[in-house]
Amino acid sequence: MRRISPFPMLAPAAGVFAMLCLLLMPEPAADAALDAMTLAARRLIPLLFPYSVLSTLMLRRGWLPSRGPLSALYRLPGDCEGVLFSGMAAGFPVGASGAVQLYRSGRISREDSARLAAVSSLPSPAFLTGAAGAMWGSVRYGWFLWIAANLTLLVFSRLTGNDGKRPTIPVPDSRGTESFSVDFTKSVTDSASACLSVTAFVVFFRVTASVGSALIPPAGPLLTMLLEFSAGVREGAALGGIRGAAFTGASAGFGGISVLMQIAARNGDLPGERAFSLKPYLCSRILLAAVLSAASAVWAYNFPMTAASPVVSVADASPALLCAVPLLLILLRSCSPEGRKKLP
Repeated sequence: MRRISPFPMLAPAAGVFAMLCLLLMPEPAADAALDAMTLAARRLIPLLFPYSVLSTLMLRRGWLPSRGPLSALYRLPGDCEGVLFSGMAAGFPVGASGAVQLYRSGRISREDSARLAAVSSLPSPAFLTGAAGAMWGSVRYGWFLWIAANLTLLVFSRLTGNDGKRPTIPVPDSRGTESFSVDFTKSVTDSASACLSVTAFVVFFRVTASVGSALIPPAGPLLTMLLEFSAGVREGAALGGIRGAAFTGASAGFGGISVLMQIAARNGDLPGERAFSLKPYLCSRILLAAVLSAASAVWAYNFPMTAASPVVSVADASPALLCAVPLLLILLRSCSPEGRKKLP
């Protein structure tokens, strides 16, 4: 007699159960959705959208250097310099989008695109200073998290890298073949779509975390951290002390299932067999969560902080930070071999 597996029925049953929970607990779901959309309107979209447009346009026009100190330092081949810098400056999912563009055009291999998506996908300095730092009343703490995250991903990339010796697929480079107006229009529309996608993921997983926390209150903080990192960062600020700082660091490092799904969505733009593996991203998130959690605990022990407010919008992003990134992009371009050739 053939044995029937119950697993194919688990996903539909879970979906029905989730819908019933939303119907029976509309207030927590509505409050969480409003909170997530407020976060997106006040913090995520204003910080993500301009950088996404600029980085996408620069990648389309070939304005970013194809090789430089960052790609060599991270042991990455191909045109990874601009994507690395854009990911560091703008946060996810800009880095993953750039990795997909480079892989689709044949400028890097499948394995290197997976590693590039992993090491260029991290919270932006604007979020860590203007949100996490503001919640804890210390902008220096936000910068500390960003520096620690970049150093951790640098070590991860070097340990898993190949010195850029793997040959890339010989596909013709099509940069700059479209007019500037076409590239600019596509950059704006693609970035708007990306912001909408990010908002949708944040809202869905924030609602899921809220309903799950209402069902199982003791598991609420852990569930929030696993599902949606911005809410996890706020949970840590609400806890306060060394324990809360460690929780904030772990949330910022892991990124949550929400960010994982955003990376998977970018990867879904590629045909089935060409899609790169998400294993490097998952491995890097586990490492990053552990390192940032421990580093945050050490920071809170040596520099005691009092959580100012578990509210994301308490402080605006620094104008100096917003102006610094485009200027650094121009400087990076001028320091590249291509940029130096154009200098008089």
